Amino acid sequence: MKSDSVIFSWTYVPADGPKYPIGHSINFSGELVAAALAVFGIFYCMYENRARAAGKRDHRLEGLTEEQQIELGNRHPSYRYIT
Repeated sequence: MKSDSVIFSWTYVPADGPKYPIGHSINFSGELVAAALAVFGIFYCMYENRARAAGKRDHRLEGLTEEQQIELGNRHPSYRYIT
């Protein structure tokens, strides 16, 4: 990505070489944030699947025609996320 090259040119400055502690710290922080968001996403999908299995999302079908129920897509109570 072009934005990566801009960020790297500001964080991996030659004056910090050869170990580049600032650049590596920023890169590592970004990786930690990405990992935390991935773990959160997994647990949220597990939570949502349990809620759907318990019938807590069945209210979404009330008053809808069969065609409208099909159009719900991933909001349909029978939809399950893969975790």
